[in-house]
Amino acid sequence: MSLKSIIKDPKIKMMKPVVDLSKEGKEILASLPEDIGTFYSKTNGILGESFKILPFYDRAYPKKTWDSIERANNLEATKFLINPEILKDFIIIGNLTGLSSLMVSKKDQSLWFEDKDEFNKLKIDFNLLLDKLLEEDNR
Repeated sequence: MSLKSIIKDPKIKMMKPVVDLSKEGKEILASLPEDIGTFYSKTNGILGESFKILPFYDRAYPKKTWDSIERANNLEATKFLINPEILKDFIIIGNLTGLSSLMVSKKDQSLWFEDKDEFNKLKIDFNLLLDKLLEEDNR
């Protein structure tokens, strides 16, 4: 499923890209891999049935974007962290099936997920992961 078809699918909840990112949001966006940056240039996050790609905080839609990528990566505001050391090595970009964090490595920009204090590296890129998550939701 391409990003274009995702955007047109009425079952998928998405928002328009943020026009005015905060300083913190700009720093996070600049450190993400190109494919994830492209995703955020088309939409501000995505909410599937079993996953969420976090939005950037948008002043125009504060209620819809309160649980933002900026908050997830702020030690004092995050609800994802089990171990505060996570933010030294990873950027949290979403969650999979509940509270499992979806993260990007700051070292090599690979995708990881955290589940029950275990860190697992994904062997696929962001676009393929998104395709697989959407396929799973549509079953």
